[in-house]
Amino acid sequence: IKIFIAVPLYKTPLYTIAQQTGLLEHNEEFPMIDWRYAQIKSPEWSAKDISILRAYEWDRINFAPEKIKILSKMTGLTRKELSMIRKRTRDSLVF
Repeated sequence: IKIFIAVPLYKTPLYTIAQQTGLLEHNEEFPMIDWRYAQIKSPEWSAKDISILRAYEWDRINFAPEKIKILSKMTGLTRKELSMIRKRTRDSLVF
């Protein structure tokens, strides 16, 4: 599965709401458009919290021990290649 985070694209209603309420978390001059990284925060959680949650849930669901063999067969990737994809995804959380 893929898990996408809502991205407040510039000049959209979501962007405007997030900006007006002070919940937008990025440099407005150079907005980051990337579904992997959250850009909206709240008093309860940061944008980084949501990004980390997305990555860990993606990992938990897609790479459960009983699914590795199926995923390997379905994608044509070796277990080692799948492991590298998992590592790159977790490493990309550093922003």
